[in-house]
Amino acid sequence: ELGALTTLTDLHLRENIFTGEISSTLANLTNLKNLSLYDNDFITEVPSDSIHTREAVREYLGITVQKQARVEKLEAEIKELKAENKKIKAENEELKAENEEL
Repeated sequence: ELGALTTLTDLHLRENIFTGEISSTLANLTNLKNLSLYDNDFITEVPSDSIHTREAVREYLGITVQKQARVEKLEAEIKELKAENKKIKAENEELKAENEEL
């Protein structure tokens, strides 16, 4: 059984014309880092029950962990910039009010 190979780190089954369902036991492969399943005819989604398998799935989809980390960092930076922008807008409104009083 494939799911019993818990020390497996790489699994490349691409371009084999496999069909049918993908075994849910893939979720047991907690050390899996690289998973290649493209160019097959599977009828089910890749199981994503564990974080390790989800990382392998992202790798399979071409979204590396490094790219994902960069995206998360950029999202955090955008959030900070929006907060700073809101603060600047509030300060601008205060300055406008002060200017009108003059």
